[in-house]
Formats: sequence, structure tokens, C-alpha cells
Amino acid sequence: LQTEQQQSTQEKQGSESAESLLKDELQLHHQLPDYDGKFAEWFEHDEKILKLIQAPVLVSTIDYLMPATEGLRGGRQIAPMLRLLTSDLVLDEPDDFGLEDLPALCRLVNWAGVLGSRVLLSTATISPELVSALFDAYQQGRMHYTQVNGENDNATAICCAWFDEYKKPINHTISSLDDFKTLHKEFVDKRVANLNKGETGLRQAKIITVDAEEQLKPTEVFANIIHSSINQLHKQHSIEHSSGKKVSIGLVRMANINPLVAVSKLLYAKSIDKDTHIYFCVYHSQYPLVLRSYIEGHLDKALTRHNDSKWWKDSGIETIITNSNVKNHIFVVLATSVAEVGRDHDYDWAIVEPSSMRSIIQLAGRIQRHRKQAPASENIHILDKNFKALKGESPAYLRPGFESEKRQFNTHQVSDLLNEDEYKNISAIPRIKKLETIAVTKTNPPRFERFNELEHIVQEIRLFGNLNESNFAKLWWEHDTTWCGEIQSLQPFRQSYAMEDYNLSLNHFENLRWQKKKQGVYPVKYEQTNDIKPVSSTEFKIAKGKFTWFEISISSSIKRLQEELKPTVTEDVAYKKFTHIQLRKNDKEDISRWKYHECLGVFKELIKDDYIDEK
Repeated sequence: LQTEQQQSTQEKQGSESAESLLKDELQLHHQLPDYDGKFAEWFEHDEKILKLIQAPVLVSTIDYLMPATEGLRGGRQIAPMLRLLTSDLVLDEPDDFGLEDLPALCRLVNWAGVLGSRVLLSTATISPELVSALFDAYQQGRMHYTQVNGENDNATAICCAWFDEYKKPINHTISSLDDFKTLHKEFVDKRVANLNKGETGLRQAKIITVDAEEQLKPTEVFANIIHSSINQLHKQHSIEHSSGKKVSIGLVRMANINPLVAVSKLLYAKSIDKDTHIYFCVYHSQYPLVLRSYIEGHLDKALTRHNDSKWWKDSGIETIITNSNVKNHIFVVLATSVAEVGRDHDYDWAIVEPSSMRSIIQLAGRIQRHRKQAPASENIHILDKNFKALKGESPAYLRPGFESEKRQFNTHQVSDLLNEDEYKNISAIPRIKKLETIAVTKTNPPRFERFNELEHIVQEIRLFGNLNESNFAKLWWEHDTTWCGEIQSLQPFRQSYAMEDYNLSLNHFENLRWQKKKQGVYPVKYEQTNDIKPVSSTEFKIAKGKFTWFEISISSSIKRLQEELKPTVTEDVAYKKFTHIQLRKNDKEDISRWKYHECLGVFKELIKDDYIDEK
């Protein structure tokens, strides 16, 4: 009975073992060579594991490798551990992980050291605290590897190198964390000097006042401010086509999907001047797989802007404006943080709901990314409050963000939390440079007065601990804790919520229906569900002069994909495989339902779109 209760608790937390040692499918670009070694014999029951281990180059999310240290049952650690044993590890944007996931990231890097892998960190915004913790974790792991290989005299020596676009790499063999910190600071100081000399003024921001209005809901306030900024930024940063028509492409970044969709629907419905057309694209993580890929493919074409004449033709924008008589054409991507990293996109301007200094810096990196043309006026508008702060919530800058119940800001107005030099000319300097002073109030507990300082401090505490914090990343390599799973239980990786799997299928009448994966059933089966409800035409109204940027149709996308993959993939298989989406499991008390529209993705209506009564 006790065992059953423990298993039930783990399942509720989203940690139930799947049927396979490797949960998700891997796609091969080329067929693997024939292999009949021991691994083929051991894993003949699961070809997915052979793909993970045998592929010469594995490109995946970090989730495939995390079980090497996080897998506590079911043998999930076997495949990723074998992969690390035979490969080097490249981590893209390691500082993009949330605060709660940093200990697990350090454990993976530590284990890479134990197994003899080399580690490459690809990032422009990593903090001194995080890079120091990753070095420390790797060095402590690598010591075991060198000792096993008979290199006891030089067990602590780690070969380190720094590279950036200024093409003056440095490398050292380092034996202590203090030496690493000193050399990293030297590299950062040189980089700061170069950043101050180059690309000055490419990303200039101004802060836009955001105040509650009694007669308007918070989403309506946001929509009005964003709509006004869209028009203003277009006037200031549009480019002219040979026909005389003016075009600009902008990015509106919001922190969370549900408020983003709510504001997007209001923006679609707002009236616009007769000489203007606005084309929207809503972009976030909760789309069926094939639709997200389709959207990203279109955005990649439209936002690759190295050559103007080529861009006009390849982007599809020239075709759109040629078929219209109006003068102004504004193309707007309404997105969450998925637009901040991993996409090589070049926008003319952006509007930012702030979450953190890192988020602002990463998003600013998408402005004038290819063309490098300094603007005559600010090309980024930062809202003075985020959506939660406008509603009156406290803490407000969390999920995403670094604020918490323990450590809060003294104010939620960004104009008071940012120094002028941090947004007048945005660069990575506030993130990569070590703090020299800390501004906090004299209250008990003290509150932070600067956006950037809170980020640095909470990272350092999460990684190295302090007198009041006993649960931190360094526990893993500072103490002998690998014999049990207690640390992983205290510091879980992406263990916040249980998730459920869905896909779309065609019924006998050729209508699309949502299906949900049955839990605990093998082979995998899906059954029809009413968990996801379609958005009605009355819920999503589009005003005259407003358009969806490009046609989004899941049936058309599946047909195109099926044509490419014929004859190996049938239409039925294509729907099952490529319309997959994973959503948070609803609590029993949660009366809200998921909604779906091809142009809006999967989301939930905001239950409380109002201000918090401070009384």
C-alpha cells in the first residue's frame, strides 16, 4: 500500500515512468550505418535508444540528456549517460533556463566532466555567477575522470577558452575557481570595452507609461498602449518600397500565453486608419507541432534581412503590398519569450512587456540584427509595468522573472528599476559584468531597487547558497550525494506540473477532432476528448484593415508534409505524429477549458481580467 501511495504521488507530480526508456521520438536526417555490436543486442527492443546513441551528431533539446542525472527510476538514465560517455556537449543559451532549473543544469555539466566530455557554452548573456558555477561543477566531475585515467598529478587542471565575434580568443589551463573568476573577468572587461565601441545606438529604448484605468480591464489598457506604440513605431521606423508604400516589421513580446492571446484578440478587433493595414502573427509554444513549424518557417523567410532586394522577393511582403492600395503596411509578430532566443530574426522595432533584464537584452538582439542600421529615434518601447504589476499582483516579475515571495522589488515600475544607461543603448553589459554595488532598502526584509541586481543575487544564492539558503546547486558536487536521489527531489528539473498529450485526427466525416493520450496504456493509445474547445467566430473578431499575416491551416500543412514524406507516411499517421501538443494537466478545481484556433494556438481565457482590490 505504501509503495502504491508513493507511486501515485509521483504520477501526480508528472514523474510517471513512460513505456520506453526514451520518451519521445527522434528523427534521422540520414540512415544510420549498419551496427551489430552489443548495444544493438541490448537495445533491440527500442530503436529510439539506438538513434540517440549511434547518431554521429545529436541535435535535441536538453530534455533528452537530463535523465543522465535526473532519472531516478525506470532506467531512463542509461541512454543519455551512454551518449555523454561518447560525445562532447554543446549547450546553447544555458542562461535561458529558469532559476529553479539551474541546479539540474549544473548536475548535467558535472556528469559530463565525470564521463570525460568537453563542454561548450554558446551564449552572449551568461552571468559571472552561472559561468563560475558551471566551471566549478565541471572541474569537480572531471577530477574523477582524470584520476581514473591515471592523471592524478594534474587532476584539477581544466583547459578553458573564451571566444567572441571580436576574434581575439584566449585560452588557459586553470586549476582553481578563483583563477577562473579572475580570467573570466579579464575577458568580460575586454568584451565590455568592445561592446561600448561597436554597434552603439542600434537598440535604443524608451519606457512607456502604464497606468490602471478604472473603466478599462487590464487587457484593454495593454491593448490600447500597444496599439498606440505600433502606430508610432511604424511611422518612425518604416522603410519605403519602390512603389512608395511604407513597410515595417515589429515584435510585441508578452510574458505569458493567455494574456498574450487575450490582448491579441483585442488588437485584431481595434479599428485602424483607412490608409493602413496591419498583419498579425501570434507566435508561442502551444501550437500543434506542424503549425508551429509552419509559422517559424514563414517568419524565418520574412525576417532574414541581409540583402534588401532579395528580402523583398523572398519574404512574400512585396506580393502582399502590391495587391493593396493602402500606403502603410505594418507586420506584427505577437509572441512570448519563444521569439527571444534561438531565432535569427531581424525586426525594425519592438514593444516589450518586461520580465527581466536578460529578457530585455535577448529581445533587443532581434532588432536590426542583420542590417545594423542605427535608428534616428528609439526603436524599442518597454512597458513601465508588466501585466501582473498592472493588475496589482505582488510579486509581479516571476514565471518568467526572478522576483519571488522571499526577494521582491521595492517598486514594480521599470522606470525606477532600470538605470538610464541600461535601456537608452541596450547591450549585454548588465548581464555579463559582475555587480560592484547592491541597492536595497533598509526595510525588513530588504527589497531590491534595481532590476539587474536582483537577477545576479538570486542566481548566486541558487547556485552557491548563503546563510539563509541551504538548498542550492553546489550541494551536488560539494557533498557525496550521488548515492541517492534526494538532491533531485529537492531540486527537480521542470517538475512543476503534470502534463497531458494531445493530437488531432480526422473522424469519418473528415472533421478534425482532438484526442488525448490514455495514461498507463501500452502500446500508446489516444481517445477522443472535449478538453479543447474551438474558438467561435463571435469570440474572435477581425476589424477592417486587420489581417492574419499568412494563411494558417492545419489540413493544408499536413497535406504538404505528407507529400514530402510519401510513401512512408499516410495522412492518418501524419496527423497522429505531427499535430502533437503537450498541455498542463487541469486541476480538478480548475473550471476553465483549453481553447483552440489555428491563428491563436491553444490557450485559456483569462478568468480574472481585473485589478486586485488592495483593501
